[in-house]
Amino acid sequence: MYNQYKSIFKATTLFGGTQVCQILFNLLRSKSIALLIGATGMGITTMYNSSLTLIITLFGMGINISVVNHLTKAYDKGDEENISLITTVFRRLLLILSLSGMIAVIAFSPLLSLWSFGDNSETLNYCLLSVLVVMTLLQQGNTAILVSMKHVKYTAMSSVLSSLATLLVSVPFFYFMRYEGIVPGMIFSSVCSYIISLYFVSKIKIKKTTVSMHTVVKYSKIFISLGMAMVLSQLFGSLSLYVINISVKSLGGLVDLGFYNSAVYIVTYSVMLVFSSMASDYYPRLLSSLKDRMFMNSVINQQTEIIILLAVPILSAMIFFTPLVVRIILSSEFLVIIPLLRILCIGMFLKSISYALGYVSLAHGEKNVYFCIEGIYSNLATVILSVFFYWMYGLEGLGYAMVVDFLLYFFVIYIVDKYRYGYIIDRRVTMLVITSVLFLSAMFSMSFLLTEQCFYVSGGFFLVVISALYLYTLKKRVSTKKETA
Repeated sequence: MYNQYKSIFKATTLFGGTQVCQILFNLLRSKSIALLIGATGMGITTMYNSSLTLIITLFGMGINISVVNHLTKAYDKGDEENISLITTVFRRLLLILSLSGMIAVIAFSPLLSLWSFGDNSETLNYCLLSVLVVMTLLQQGNTAILVSMKHVKYTAMSSVLSSLATLLVSVPFFYFMRYEGIVPGMIFSSVCSYIISLYFVSKIKIKKTTVSMHTVVKYSKIFISLGMAMVLSQLFGSLSLYVINISVKSLGGLVDLGFYNSAVYIVTYSVMLVFSSMASDYYPRLLSSLKDRMFMNSVINQQTEIIILLAVPILSAMIFFTPLVVRIILSSEFLVIIPLLRILCIGMFLKSISYALGYVSLAHGEKNVYFCIEGIYSNLATVILSVFFYWMYGLEGLGYAMVVDFLLYFFVIYIVDKYRYGYIIDRRVTMLVITSVLFLSAMFSMSFLLTEQCFYVSGGFFLVVISALYLYTLKKRVSTKKETA
């Protein structure tokens, strides 16, 4: 068996460590929103973000993904002429797409306002927010260049400073203008993020070149066609999120929407460090393992095992400390989301056991399979389950929807990977999954069935046992000296 536990753990801590500051700044911003404009303000911000993300994804055309592929190859070869050519074409294409996105937002602003808020009252604000579309796409383009040229330090610094700038710029708007400060805060934050990314890109020496329109068109077709499978999946994801947000807002109002997204935000950020290395470390290793099925299985199983060993203690602590976390990160107004948060922790665990499996079809280059699963099935199931369970059970129903959604997704992706790519789940992983389900189910059940005092005693004991057991197991995996077996 191929042993890569130490490499996986090192990559996870390396890429995850750079996001600690980002998470801190984002949590401080959420705290400010919760205190200054409350759940309603959170709901308004959510509607703006989800609708604009749809536009940004659509007009991004996946070219950021494509340019990383082409530019990285040119950089590895030291081909300065090709680097200059690709960068020049990419920037021109990105500018055209971003301006097109801006025009689209202005043109459809009445419809965006109507779909998102039920009337035309937000038309002007959407016209103003069209600037955010341009700034975000250009900022993403700068980040793609930094990643392609392997400037890890610049990429990390740009991300951290952008998060800090967003915090420092947006909070004063919330403080002095309350709800009216949401739109200008979003606009100026996006401008600052773009300027910061531009500064770091300007530190890279790229040879200037002149390209014809024919060349721009030629390479643009290549960039767009290569990124279409991924962008279609992302587009469906943005659309499904937008539909869910509209449904929650329509059935329960902006307050419920603010509560729901706050809960998802907290749970997502709690495990973000665990998933942070997937695209940067796991995916390249998976690509290199495809010619050897045993090696591929080893890469997938060991990655899954590390994810579970890190995620379960975090999610157990989240279930135990939920009331405290809500008070610290948000405010007492948001205590109503405590049951939802605890349910979402179970759903996030189910996501963690299937996360590594979702990359397999993409690594094999089967874009149609990837699109059918991630683009169509996954998003369609998410929308249907979320709307149905929310209609039936309210806020907690959205948590149940996530649990059912990722449980079904795990079986679907496992069956596809097993019969199409020969994936075999390791017995050790199977036992770890079963043990984790029992531990988390026990912790979750105690939080609902026991009194607060009894839960703090029994739940605290369970948390200590879980954390000690999983961290000890993780230490054994990482510290092993045997490389192959």
